[in-house]
Amino acid sequence: MRAFIAVRLLMLAALATTIVSAGARRYARVGEMQGAPEVQVHASDAWRTGERNLPLIEASRIQSGPQDRIEIELDDGSLFRTAGSALAELSDYSQLSTGQRVTLVSLDHGVAYFTGEPRLHDTLSLALPGVQITLRQGSRVRLAAYEQSSSVAVLEGSVKFSTPRMEMELRAGQFLQVYSDAPDHFTLLREIPKLEADDWNEGRDKSTAHSTSATYIPGVGYGLSDLDRSGGWVQTPTSGMVWKPRTDAEWRPFRDGRWEWYDEAGYTWIARETWGWLPYHFGRWLEDASLGWVWSPDSRPNPIYKPGEVYWMRGAARIAWGPLAPSEVWMGTGRSQLYAPANSTMAPFLAGVRVIDPAKLDEKLAANPGEALAGMTFAVAPISPALSADRFEALRTELKTAETPARLVTSAEPQVPQAAYNPAPPLVEQAAASIPATPPLAQMADSSAPGPDYDAPGPLETYIPVPVYSGIVVVDPPLWDERAGRMGNPPAGSAAPGKGPTGSGNSGAGEPPHHESAPVRLPEPPHETRKETSELKPASN
Repeated sequence: MRAFIAVRLLMLAALATTIVSAGARRYARVGEMQGAPEVQVHASDAWRTGERNLPLIEASRIQSGPQDRIEIELDDGSLFRTAGSALAELSDYSQLSTGQRVTLVSLDHGVAYFTGEPRLHDTLSLALPGVQITLRQGSRVRLAAYEQSSSVAVLEGSVKFSTPRMEMELRAGQFLQVYSDAPDHFTLLREIPKLEADDWNEGRDKSTAHSTSATYIPGVGYGLSDLDRSGGWVQTPTSGMVWKPRTDAEWRPFRDGRWEWYDEAGYTWIARETWGWLPYHFGRWLEDASLGWVWSPDSRPNPIYKPGEVYWMRGAARIAWGPLAPSEVWMGTGRSQLYAPANSTMAPFLAGVRVIDPAKLDEKLAANPGEALAGMTFAVAPISPALSADRFEALRTELKTAETPARLVTSAEPQVPQAAYNPAPPLVEQAAASIPATPPLAQMADSSAPGPDYDAPGPLETYIPVPVYSGIVVVDPPLWDERAGRMGNPPAGSAAPGKGPTGSGNSGAGEPPHHESAPVRLPEPPHETRKETSELKPASN
């Protein structure tokens, strides 16, 4: 009897753990793009060209080519961008039943930017090979992952920087680089080397920093700036504050786009309108007598993502739909409040299809919607496609960030598994091969050698004794010896060209020269530079 009771208690404990850990599914959005970046929503899906308003879920991957740029908007208002050849993943994008959101974005290789701020008890982390950083306040960071090194530049705010050998706080204006072949070494710069994509990232941050629409949609953090640019807010006597898009008189909602099947949400509307995210997933439409079609946002404090709330009609080899009115409870029978032939959109449909596209409808049927709808009946929803076993058996190659250690800030902070690195698939190898080689540090210091003109301030290089790291030791950085092509003070009685007797130029003794950084690739210091690092002895008691 006691054994039976013990088993029942264990079962109840396991069930309680499952209930607590389960929460509403989160959806991210593909936003601004340049070029032809690719996305992979599910592990079983083929890579496809990204498109605006495409929903992404946990474990979705993003891949960009040399000339591509893409912005991913998260539901908490965070923004993740890649510039040039890069591969990234929403490794952990979940929500607990308590409402706490856990976010871990991984960068396998390339250059990426992140702007965000964790709310309340949320956890917000970023991972790249050998490194994990955690945001504790509003911050903007730049990440870079190359074959031999990973780096983090804090553009604004501060982050917690963690590797298997150390843990430290990085503040605004600091740049730190670690090396895959020498994990005990790192380079800390007091100035951030500039990249060409920095201006693009800065412009995107400014364009999304302030939004008047945020006042009318509490609890939603993404897609707001699109509403500001594409319409305006109007106070109505019956429906309160509504948003009206700038469209022509013939425009109808749920017409310019398509339905795509998601195992997690069912048929999901993907709009072609640039602003078509919030109005189709966080509220409903209505036709005002004086304003025309307007959108009424969900008034709840924490609105829930919806794939698209419409009435459905089924017929022979075709299907139709139209918007539901605010507060309408529709069970699939009877006439919907907003039903009208002019408000309905049709598309060909066969049971099992994963995409419903009105653009593929026969022109004759599209020209006579009233006649085509006459033989159709209302239905709760289209017939769902059958689940394929392949969607559950698909495997992916591990990202290089699997080597990152687990670092805990709260009880719900994600842990990156300590798995051995697996070779990347051919598609990833091609993307990695397209990353231009980083110029050696010696070449960058030689004014006669080709390449960008870059004169970085002296790095602070330190050897970290394992396992204790008690803080950052600040020392005077070695100067650059141009004749030897290496870091280190020149021989006594000599001076580097253009420098004073102390090698510090006009900045004063012992101070690195101040300068404006030119757009360059992140430096990959040669091995011999790292050999000359100082060794820190553990402090004696």
